[in-house]
Amino acid sequence: MKASHGMAIAGAGLVLTLPVLILGIPFLSDDAGFHAVWYTHFSHQLWAGDLYPRWLTGMNGGLGSPVFFFYPPLPYFLTSILRPFFRSDPRGLHQLGVSASLALIASGFFTYLWLKYFVDQAAALAAAILYMAMPYHLAADLYVRGSFAEYWAFVWMPLVLYSRSVFHSPISTWGQACFRGTVGWLGTAHHDAPAGHSYFLSPTLLLRSFTRPEKPKTKDAGRFVRCRDPGCGPICCLLIAGNDHSEICPAG
Repeated sequence: MKASHGMAIAGAGLVLTLPVLILGIPFLSDDAGFHAVWYTHFSHQLWAGDLYPRWLTGMNGGLGSPVFFFYPPLPYFLTSILRPFFRSDPRGLHQLGVSASLALIASGFFTYLWLKYFVDQAAALAAAILYMAMPYHLAADLYVRGSFAEYWAFVWMPLVLYSRSVFHSPISTWGQACFRGTVGWLGTAHHDAPAGHSYFLSPTLLLRSFTRPEKPKTKDAGRFVRCRDPGCGPICCLLIAGNDHSEICPAG
């Protein structure tokens, strides 16, 4: 990546999220209040020594809440890194705003990383900034809905697509680890994201199988995607259908 392109993506992210950097995530948006309360209790317990705060003991008048027994924790873990730098932010709104800004910049970097695999760097840069500024991504999810966890899911989606490209040509240990890891990160950012993203990822795999002369062996695909991975059902079917020698490997 050219340094100027990296600066352009970072600059665009800072400009697009300037309001939340200054004022914090909008408390009166649809979900920001929930995320602020969850985050403050989560980060407090995390920094107190609870390595994975599933039960938020301080909520509901001390009765607690089981939020993180079912809700993905990754955005809250990442944002908790900011807590020591925001001692005067008891509700966590500025921490969530800074985290959202970092998420937008990261989504631009990962989109650029994915697209420059197919197009020249200038086109990848333009598309990355466009992805960052898309109305649902920026206006709806951040400023209107305050969907903090879903907002972080947009970070991992282009990285999943990039790792799929690495996996497809050629199959490599890095590609396998990256794809499995990014799908896992996507699932730990937002619970619905892997299932929804698979409907976009599966057609790209099918299209790629027709456009590339060399196809990965099914036994390698079986090692790569296990049936217990999120959203892998359509992917497995397409990988098997796209190979000449259908040899179903048992999931480990």
